[in-house]
Amino acid sequence: MKKEMTNNDLALKFDGLVHKFEGFEITVKNLTKQMNSRFDGVDKRLGGVDKRLDGVDKRFDSIDKRLDGVDKRFDSIDKRLDGVDKRLDDVNKRLDEHNKQIELLIVSTKKGFDEMDKRFTNIDRKFFETNTRIDEVRNRVIMNTSAIQVLNKRTQQA
Repeated sequence: MKKEMTNNDLALKFDGLVHKFEGFEITVKNLTKQMNSRFDGVDKRLGGVDKRLDGVDKRFDSIDKRLDGVDKRFDSIDKRLDGVDKRLDDVNKRLDEHNKQIELLIVSTKKGFDEMDKRFTNIDRKFFETNTRIDEVRNRVIMNTSAIQVLNKRTQQA
């Protein structure tokens, strides 16, 4: 069986609940104040973080600009290197042409040297023959001179 509550009991119970609610309300207010205080601290810290992030963003923007400059420099260097490559190709082609000319000159020079060697050999042979003839003529002159001297002596004695 249930006991019926009287208005007085209900009022007392209601007053107890109101009192508990008021205590709870005070606790909630205190917690809210603490939370608001903490939120204020967090907001200040977030504001500092926002400022720092703004600084970081500016630094990244600066880095991006520098990297863009570096990219432009690399593009310029690439273009210059392309030009250098073309010039080197031209130089290599010219060197190939010069090498062919040098090879032809070497072959021609070798033929010339071979021809000169044959000529020098022929000249050397002719010098030898001429020297031999000169020696023969000299010997004949010496013999003739001796014969003339002998004849002169005989003609003077006679």
